[in-house]
Amino acid sequence: MWCSEFMSHFCYGIMAQAIRSEVDKQLIERCSRIILNLARYNSTTVNTFQEGGLVTIAQMLLRWCDKDSEIFNTLCTLIWVFAHCPKKRKIIHNYMTNTEAIYMVRETKSLLPARKR
Repeated sequence: MWCSEFMSHFCYGIMAQAIRSEVDKQLIERCSRIILNLARYNSTTVNTFQEGGLVTIAQMLLRWCDKDSEIFNTLCTLIWVFAHCPKKRKIIHNYMTNTEAIYMVRETKSLLPARKR
């Protein structure tokens, strides 16, 4: 079980440090898929959910929402998987209602119409 905790912590760290280059985009895509795959199974989901990771997920959603990339969809699916647990859902809700998260959601909403054009 500690391997899944290490992998998710490592992937959150890589995603937090990544920029917008093509190589970093590919790293973020793979890291988000690793975390998502670990989160899908009861034996590893406990180790993949990290409150500090919510900040990274929110930042990645904001950064990649208007780009042609699977990152946005993968991270939305990850939040959806986490939200199936009432305890995690409450933590996600509490984070998403703080001032920083509300700002990121507003910015993301403003960028999404640009993507449709």
